[in-house]
Amino acid sequence: GDARVVVLALDRGRNPDAAFLGLLRDFHADLRGRGVALVLCGVRDELAPLLPIAIDGGVAVSTRVWLSGRAVIAERFARRMTLALLAVTVAA
Repeated sequence: GDARVVVLALDRGRNPDAAFLGLLRDFHADLRGRGVALVLCGVRDELAPLLPIAIDGGVAVSTRVWLSGRAVIAERFARRMTLALLAVTVAA
C-alpha cells in the first residue's frame, strides 16, 4: 500500500545549514502534496537548539542574496528559500 507517514531519523545529523533545511523543506512539500506526513525523530540534544539558529541564519543569507540584484536565478532561489524559512519560523 501507499505510505502515510515517513519517519526521518536525525540522530546522526550534526551540522544543519540552509542547504539541509532547503532540502528538508522540498522533501516535506513533496510528501505533503502526496498526503504523506513527515515525522522528524532522533534530533540530538545538542542539535535541537541549533535548528532555530540555522533557520535564522538561512533567512539572513537568503534575504541578502534575494535583495542583491546581482543574478536573477540566484534571486529566485533566495526568495523561495527566504519565504520558506520564514514560514518554518512562524510555524514553529
